[in-house]
Amino acid sequence: MRQSPEKLARHFMEAVVSTMDGEAIGSYFAEEGTFQAQGKFSNYAEIKGPPAIKEYFDALAKKVYTKGPARIKVFYTTAEGNRVVTEWQLNAETSGGPYENRGATVIEFDASGKIRHIRQYLDTERVVNLLKIIEGQGQAS
Repeated sequence: MRQSPEKLARHFMEAVVSTMDGEAIGSYFAEEGTFQAQGKFSNYAEIKGPPAIKEYFDALAKKVYTKGPARIKVFYTTAEGNRVVTEWQLNAETSGGPYENRGATVIEFDASGKIRHIRQYLDTERVVNLLKIIEGQGQAS
């Protein structure tokens, strides 16, 4: 691994995820790498492999992030071996209006520095409400 897991995780969150570029995001994952968000949002099943992860983030960007990239601030990272936990805040101007969410992400890297697994914890109710607004089923609160 060229960089420490903490540096890889911070760069991935701040520089890569903020672009919502599925190709760039997918390129960080190992062939068997997985992404999973925890919560009540039913679309957040485990997504496996770089092509599926790319497709997921590209679809999300096309639907939600039509007004430019998100801004992600990583407050801290802590690592134990190849596992890193980040606490972050995301702000974005979306097609449904201003959006903010805070969360924590657990990123597990393999020996080559590729992501083996991500578990993301965030306020999924905020995601669901934003998607309802975008789809014309709700109102901004």
